Amino acid sequence: MKDTHLDQLTKLFFEHSHPGLNQAVCLSENILSTNVPIVELDLCIDVNSILAEMANIDMSQQTVVRACYPYEDCPRYQDWAIKGLWHEKEIPSTITDLYYKKCTSKLLPQFIAKDNTQFKNTISILSKLGINIHTCLLSVFGPGGYVRPHRDISETPTPLCYFWLPLNNPVGSEFRVFPIGGVNTRLGSMYLLNQENFVHAVCNNSDENRYNLIGWFDTKIGADFTNLIRRSIIDQYGSLIQ
Repeated sequence: MKDTHLDQLTKLFFEHSHPGLNQAVCLSENILSTNVPIVELDLCIDVNSILAEMANIDMSQQTVVRACYPYEDCPRYQDWAIKGLWHEKEIPSTITDLYYKKCTSKLLPQFIAKDNTQFKNTISILSKLGINIHTCLLSVFGPGGYVRPHRDISETPTPLCYFWLPLNNPVGSEFRVFPIGGVNTRLGSMYLLNQENFVHAVCNNSDENRYNLIGWFDTKIGADFTNLIRRSIIDQYGSLIQ
């Protein structure tokens, strides 16, 4: 396993236990507006076929938008790269200054059509889920890579339309969301992450790359997918639901 050097905040975030969610959960009329940290959807996705395509992508020239803010003493991340696979609709602009409501530049300003040749298996598998994933990115954390605890605030009313799909789960890598702590990652499941309202971080303390797909899907979803999300929230947060 890799001996990852973390700044003090990130070190504490991963080393200390989290208190668990203790706030009431109200199921919103629009299920994607429900304010929970993360929702696991057991979809039995063939992630091996997706990973076989993603592992061949050259990530050497890819990076995230900003290494750090001017007022920060520590870098936001280490050995983390992302690549836009397709981008066919606007995504929320992340707010970098809450007081003045200043936003970052768009993560993917240009239109990128789905490449059915290069990502044939990925597109085919995801298209069967019953949702329209209009923006999809490959996220890769190298050995020792991490991103510090943070929120991605955009003031979107439907934060659960952002998804996180793990393609592998190296021993020593960890994904945490406050206040629930470590996510018990299951390959084949898709996770709806409320990055808007809950602090989260990733640490890849392993000797291999960690691959994930991330992105956004349309907020207009069918009854079957809506019911799946609703049942999953009830199963995972049942005692807190009012």
